[in-house]
Amino acid sequence: MGGTAKAPIHRYSFLTQETDLRGEEALHQVGGNKYGSVEAISFEDRTIDIKKREDSATIHASAVYAHKVIDTKVMAQSLVCIGEYVVQHGLTGCEPYQAARDLLLKAAPRVGRQALKIDGETPLDAALRLCGHLEGGILPIQGPPGAGKTYIGANMIVECVKRHQTVGITANSHKVIRNLIDETIKVSDERKVALQCAHRAAEREDPQHKLSFPKKNEELLAALGGLVQVGGATAWVWSRPLVRAAMPFAAVPSDRPAPFRP
Repeated sequence: MGGTAKAPIHRYSFLTQETDLRGEEALHQVGGNKYGSVEAISFEDRTIDIKKREDSATIHASAVYAHKVIDTKVMAQSLVCIGEYVVQHGLTGCEPYQAARDLLLKAAPRVGRQALKIDGETPLDAALRLCGHLEGGILPIQGPPGAGKTYIGANMIVECVKRHQTVGITANSHKVIRNLIDETIKVSDERKVALQCAHRAAEREDPQHKLSFPKKNEELLAALGGLVQVGGATAWVWSRPLVRAAMPFAAVPSDRPAPFRP
């Protein structure tokens, strides 16, 4: 399908399967040897065009995979910062890294003297009530698939925005982050709450209803607290020193809104 004699582009068919390949990924043969890169892929025709290397030009592998080493240095440094703080100040107290320390200690949610759930109260009603009393720390919400965690989380985010708070969303994948952002936008429309979301995603998209896609971390950070009230990004973004430095960590009394609720 083109290329050169030394680096030809070969087209292969593949069986129906799920894959994250979209183009330009570096490919490896089974065993680890480098094979080439994805020039194009068609899920409709189930074909993939692979630009070969000189040493793989005559090899037709029966299976290939993409592998990218993701540097976790920024998260390791963030953990070191927490450890250094604990060495100097101890595990308890309402200071920086409170949520992380509360999670390690399995501390109860910091909601003043509020009950986590009142008799006859639905989980959603309880979560919305507690939004007005959170003083940092953590508030775990747990349940099986379909229990309504995303719906409750979206309603809590909208409630926090109504209280003039800025909300950060994180998860292990952009797909999970986007799912919560989409639900948040849906709930905000239903409750007629004005808000703007931003997703620092792996793939940039055109702006959508109540959702933008900043290209750089600095753009997301600059927008938060201003035109954007809800920001979504993975731990690779939230762990960066630039972001951590911009997030106020001090506990906030329950009778006034927090400037930022991680």
